[in-house]
Amino acid sequence: NFTVTLQPIDVSGNRIGSYEDSRTGQLVVQVTQKNDNKPKPVNPNATSTFSVVQFGHFKLTDQQLNYVDVDSDFSSGQLLYTIYSGLKYGTLLLNGRPVRQFLQSDLNTNGITYQHTASKNVLPDFMGYYVSDENPANHFYSLLTFDIVPMSMTIRGEVLQVIEGKQRMITVEHLNVSSNLKPFFSRHVVFVLASLPANGQILVRGQALPLSGNFSLEEAESGDVVYLHDGSDTITDVLAVVPQYLGKIFLQHSIKILVQAVDDTPPVIHKQQGMAVDDGSVTRIESDILSAHDDEVDSHDVVFMLEQQPRSGVVLRAGKTTRSFTQYDLDQGLIDYQHILGSHYYDSLIFSVTDGTNSIPNITLDVVIYPRV
Repeated sequence: NFTVTLQPIDVSGNRIGSYEDSRTGQLVVQVTQKNDNKPKPVNPNATSTFSVVQFGHFKLTDQQLNYVDVDSDFSSGQLLYTIYSGLKYGTLLLNGRPVRQFLQSDLNTNGITYQHTASKNVLPDFMGYYVSDENPANHFYSLLTFDIVPMSMTIRGEVLQVIEGKQRMITVEHLNVSSNLKPFFSRHVVFVLASLPANGQILVRGQALPLSGNFSLEEAESGDVVYLHDGSDTITDVLAVVPQYLGKIFLQHSIKILVQAVDDTPPVIHKQQGMAVDDGSVTRIESDILSAHDDEVDSHDVVFMLEQQPRSGVVLRAGKTTRSFTQYDLDQGLIDYQHILGSHYYDSLIFSVTDGTNSIPNITLDVVIYPRV
């Protein structure tokens, strides 16, 4: 607005009267703005290329997309984005729902999410869009690029330890999954059985898993997956699985299984019918005459114990009288039978054998004594 002075004039344009007859007042001029400019980006140099992990998402906010309308009467928040091409391998989500149009105000508040949906394709995805105000003729065209980074998955975990003949849950401690996809969903992580365990089976909710069967990481987290050992005298086993995520296959992974043996069988006895000795002599009891073995314990733990004293001699260990000795002592040649000169010409050694848990009684080794000539 500005100040003007009004004074009467005649038809020829000449002033009439004195200056005192003039009047002073304000004239307000209102200019109607013409909506003839397109919306413009706030930051023309902002990046238009974004990296997205395969199966992942990227959130677009006003930090990535922000436009203003320099000559529109309404708020820039009402600027309308329209997708006109692209998005071959993904989709745009607003509050979890697919959209092809959205407002600047949506970007300013909650943001718009690009979700990669092509399970096996890692080619770049493009989004052609234009921004418009209330004048349909005012369009600003632009393009976004989403570079898809292949998903990676690494599995580490503890050794699975199980007691012979028992079962043990396979948990995330044994299948510790890490990935560049964050977050990933455990229900989508699937393990396909590449080979059957040699000495057991995998049970999922109580049902045996066949070759090429699968279970999910979510099921392992819930305690629904177990390894059941078959009770054989084995100390190791292997679980081989091929991880997958929404159809993408990763390298085979093996879980080492250690079996804690249970001493549930007695030693096995190997002996001859008897041994012959000379009257009054000392004779070695070789391991091919008397021996016992147990696959579940060491030879130091297989112990022979005399149930009664021999009537015609004594048992020696390293030259000293003993009532017990081990299989290791026999293997090392430390055990002898000494006959007492002039005594009976027949004797018997009656042992019990134990592995510390299981025992076998009344093991008899006959001794024939040859008299001196």
